[in-house]
Amino acid sequence: MHLGKAVRSVAGGSELDILVSPRSGASKVEGFDQWRQRVTVKVRAPPADGRANREIVSLFETLTGSEVGISHGAGGRMKTLRIAMDMVDLETLMERY
Repeated sequence: MHLGKAVRSVAGGSELDILVSPRSGASKVEGFDQWRQRVTVKVRAPPADGRANREIVSLFETLTGSEVGISHGAGGRMKTLRIAMDMVDLETLMERY
């Protein structure tokens, strides 16, 4: 998957722009939305009481083995994750999806 502008290097790691679909059948990285320039992610949890956000953080911590937090968009479907991982390593990892 070519991440285009969805991934950036920042102090201490990388930022990754994602588009979330809550209440899905499975929790997974789905692909890449070329128009929005965001990685598409599905989670089972509903977007209530921060449950979907917690599931997103857990999913990406499992995928990357790094600390993950939501730096922007915690209340919406378009979010930016801050991942304590080098940008090149993150891009290489995301190539699997």
